[in-house]
Amino acid sequence: MTFTNTSLQNEIDDLSQRRNLLKQKWIDRQRNVSDLLASTVVACRTSANDIHFIEQQKQEVLSSDRISDFEFESSLVDYLSKHAPILVSSLAQ
Repeated sequence: MTFTNTSLQNEIDDLSQRRNLLKQKWIDRQRNVSDLLASTVVACRTSANDIHFIEQQKQEVLSSDRISDFEFESSLVDYLSKHAPILVSSLAQ
């Protein structure tokens, strides 16, 4: 099989273009993997921070003073009267 200079040069150019295309695809895939890993790290840090914050809140609630049943009932009635769609007083009747 003999090649002329032109056909050989065309073959070299074609291989060079394929190499560059594959190289660009490889770079793009590496970038996508890097972005995915960075997103995963951010999500894990956010989750860890959320867990830490929830644990702190739980400890604060557990260590806070206890309230009596009457105080709880009064607080609940006050909250419901402000936020419930029906009147709390109508439930008490």
